[in-house]
Amino acid sequence: MSISLTVMTFNLLEDQQADSPNAWEKRRDLCISVVTSYSPTIICTQQ
Repeated sequence: MSISLTVMTFNLLEDQQADSPNAWEKRRDLCISVVTSYSPTIICTQQ
């Protein structure tokens, strides 16, 4: 018997000031898109 797993590690980067190009509001949709495109079984996040 074997089990197939997909494991993803993702560095989300801490939130930045709202006017920063790295503000969470500007990255959120892209992060969601990346994670859902891989459909990982397990997600390991940093920060």
